[in-house]
Amino acid sequence: MAGLEKLITNGAQILSHAVQKSSSSVQVASEPIEKGALKLVNALEGMAVNNSALVKKTSYLADETAELLEGFVKKPINQDLSNLSPKNLVLVHATDFFPENGIIKTTANASFEQTGLINPRFKIHSALNHFVQSHTGGNWNRKKYSVLMPLDGIMETVPKENILGGNLVDFFIQGDVKLPKGSVIIKTGCSDIPWRKIKVSDFSPNGEIKLIETSRYDISNFTNSIIEKTGYSRLNPLLDVGSMASNPKMKKNDYEAWVEFAKKYGFENAFHAYSPWGRSETILSNIETLQELDNNWVVGKINHKEKILQAIEEIKKSLPQGRKLDYDIDELSDIVKNSKTPQEANELLEKRLKLKHAKLSFNAEERAVFENIKAHLILSDSKNMQEAQEKIKKSCPNTSDELIKQFNEILRVDCENDFKDLQSSIDTDIIVRLFLPGVYLPYDNRGIAEVLDLV
Repeated sequence: MAGLEKLITNGAQILSHAVQKSSSSVQVASEPIEKGALKLVNALEGMAVNNSALVKKTSYLADETAELLEGFVKKPINQDLSNLSPKNLVLVHATDFFPENGIIKTTANASFEQTGLINPRFKIHSALNHFVQSHTGGNWNRKKYSVLMPLDGIMETVPKENILGGNLVDFFIQGDVKLPKGSVIIKTGCSDIPWRKIKVSDFSPNGEIKLIETSRYDISNFTNSIIEKTGYSRLNPLLDVGSMASNPKMKKNDYEAWVEFAKKYGFENAFHAYSPWGRSETILSNIETLQELDNNWVVGKINHKEKILQAIEEIKKSLPQGRKLDYDIDELSDIVKNSKTPQEANELLEKRLKLKHAKLSFNAEERAVFENIKAHLILSDSKNMQEAQEKIKKSCPNTSDELIKQFNEILRVDCENDFKDLQSSIDTDIIVRLFLPGVYLPYDNRGIAEVLDLV
């Protein structure tokens, strides 16, 4: 079945990225989905922000080769992480939206203010002491802004119960975040800044928040350099961080240092995707995915209503004492249990909980992959190739001709004209897992890469 395996695997990573754009299950920095969810400030040069409590006062130009910017002191971290402290850790958040009035808003709160409905992305995600690295869940290298927020300041301004924790590559906070003293807003692509110069401005009444601007466009490398110029140790060259405990380059004592630190300060040591908060968010996008896929709880041979209800019970049991979820998950359970279709469930979520997940948004390549997987599911449930072709033409309008051509080629080369052989080669359980990470991946503790290896 080499041809079939290649057909599925080639697109699986692209599809997982498309689904993650609407789910956040592996995301490590929050990104509002809808333009306009927060006021975007396009012109900051030399002026105050309209209707903003942040006021630019004074500014100066620094050479970008400067080791340490004026007013900052070094807060080093040992190579073995043995001295991790809120004083030497800084949250690094990437966004397209300027923090109006000194507040970074969750997509959920911003969407509710704008539309009266909640786009269920309830966290502010940040990396610690490094700019978020790109992965299959997203790429933040084209963001307009990055924001540095000292962890010790966050602990003073954000309610303790809202600082959930996470790990060095994804530290997440429940609800909006007000920028604490010592925060730095970074803006790239400013054409009026001289080459190899950095413009540093006071951007609060007492200069407690700084705006740093550059003509460079590489926000990732520039942010990492500013982390060091504001006195912090940059962690990604120390650790080559990828996924903490599962990263073979992460030394055991490094991981243990983080676990000890999290325990000391009351943070959860968790991966967002596998946490109760990540799973409860992702299940909502899973229901949207099922509606888009076939608007049926049963796909292939799996009853996903039963799987989702099971996942909800697991989420409730795994919620740490003293923590809360972002919405009434018992209400979600009742909605799923009593809905005949995923579409009906989504309608009730909007009516009863004001939850409306952003519509799955695919570019042409991602849409092709979605239809590819959908066609495999149709193929697995059809009586013969003629029936499969008719259903594929109806359900996969953008790519049906090419898909049917590929299936027929596989049928001739690999299956010796045996349609049942072609059907038996399709593992619908594995395929559908790609769509529903909030239900499955934490349940069996497998990452998306491992699932892909099985396809």
